[in-house]
Amino acid sequence: CLQMFLTVFRSNSDQNLTEVPITPETLCRDVVEFCKQPGEGGCYLAEAWRSSERMVGEKERMMEVLSWGQHRVEVRYRLRQLPAPAGSRAAGLVVSRTPAENTAKASANPEVPCVPGAGGPTPGLPERLRDLAAWQQQRISSQQQLLASKEQQLRCLEVREQQELSEQELRLLRENAHNQEAKLRRVRALRGQVEHKRLSNGKLGEEVQQMSQLLQQKQRELLLAASRVEQLSQQLEALRSSRPES
Repeated sequence: CLQMFLTVFRSNSDQNLTEVPITPETLCRDVVEFCKQPGEGGCYLAEAWRSSERMVGEKERMMEVLSWGQHRVEVRYRLRQLPAPAGSRAAGLVVSRTPAENTAKASANPEVPCVPGAGGPTPGLPERLRDLAAWQQQRISSQQQLLASKEQQLRCLEVREQQELSEQELRLLRENAHNQEAKLRRVRALRGQVEHKRLSNGKLGEEVQQMSQLLQQKQRELLLAASRVEQLSQQLEALRSSRPES
């Protein structure tokens, strides 16, 4: 399982920090619970970049939150106490991921303006707005890169699944061809046995026919011999009858 570590600062100082292990399933609330001290009250995770800061939603996946690209090293994550301190509102912008979320937060809590100094001119506001616009554009680019990566992974999975199906079909075809070849060999063997028996029976039939012809010939010779004996017997009897008595 892919794992990395997120550095969470417990104050505006960079000395007090906690290294939190992060996996693709880690949510923001898991990070907050990991960093909280025993008995500590409500806290939230703040994402700070340059002069802008936002509250990370409890159900946001940290792997997606960390998709900052080349600006990743400029982002700081700090554990804040609820309610958000007034100093953070005066120092920078409290923003959400989308303009709709900004409007919803402003309506729900009028005391926390989306843009500091809404009641009058604020020094450095154009620069902060430019930073905010650059930040939002960077987040949009990061989300687009993440989406493209997930689409690529999906395409790879589809290609792999298609390859596995093709390999399975090829394996089944090979098994079927092997079985058909084995059946064909058995049929050829049986056909050879039948042909051998037929030839053997044919030779036996020829021998029987020859013996039958020989027997018929002997019978004819026997009949001729019997007929000759009969003729000779008659001639002998005739000679005896014609001889005078002495």
